[in-house]
Amino acid sequence: MEATATTPPNVMPLIGPDGWRSNYASALVPSDAALRYVMTPEVREHWIREGLIFLISTRLMTDRPHDLLQAVVDVYKDRSRARFTDERRAGIRAVPSPEPSA
Repeated sequence: MEATATTPPNVMPLIGPDGWRSNYASALVPSDAALRYVMTPEVREHWIREGLIFLISTRLMTDRPHDLLQAVVDVYKDRSRARFTDERRAGIRAVPSPEPSA
């Protein structure tokens, strides 16, 4: 994204062809829809409070692309830990693979 008179060069939108997701996080977040899934309202508000993202008009923007990437990784880790904890509480275990037939 080229800088204009109103947008500093290090500020970029989160989504779109020249956005943060496609330039920095395409391996972790394969589509803009996937980013919307990761960024629940609670996560969005937390990132705004932390200064990772902000609004310009109605567009979500960032000027801290590497910090935002780490925040996405942290969301994935937290959700994975929560899912593992829930499964342990429920007594769900992996199904053992069948014995190979002789």
